[in-house]
Amino acid sequence: MHSFKDTSGRDWQIAVNVNTVKRVRDQVQGFDLLKVVEDKNTIGRLTDDPFTLVAVLYAARQPQADATGVTPEAFGEAMGSGDVLEAAATALLEDLADFFPPHKRGPMKAATAKLREIQAQAAAMATAKIQSPEIMAAAIDRKS
Repeated sequence: MHSFKDTSGRDWQIAVNVNTVKRVRDQVQGFDLLKVVEDKNTIGRLTDDPFTLVAVLYAARQPQADATGVTPEAFGEAMGSGDVLEAAATALLEDLADFFPPHKRGPMKAATAKLREIQAQAAAMATAKIQSPEIMAAAIDRKS
């Protein structure tokens, strides 16, 4: 079981099991946690689309949300930080990997690791491009 804290300081326990997968499938139209291993678009939707991620997380944790009186709107508000979203996505993907049998768990963990590597490389490339002399010169020229 993995967990993350929202911006209100609440601790959310991620426990992917058959009921979790069913709740997500029933509540988040067109999204199936079981396809994360086979369909690269599914994992991309979780990591690139905060609306899908929050909907999936809320469906996954609906029993906890109901027990604590957290509405979908309040949950969404409390997910309003990039750090929280990243921690939540990581917790979800790690627990989802643990849910799969070993022959799917390995590929899932490899895909998650590769995704993190690609994201880090993309961030480094974007930072390098922004800091390049050409961008700096263009910015100075615009000010003149």
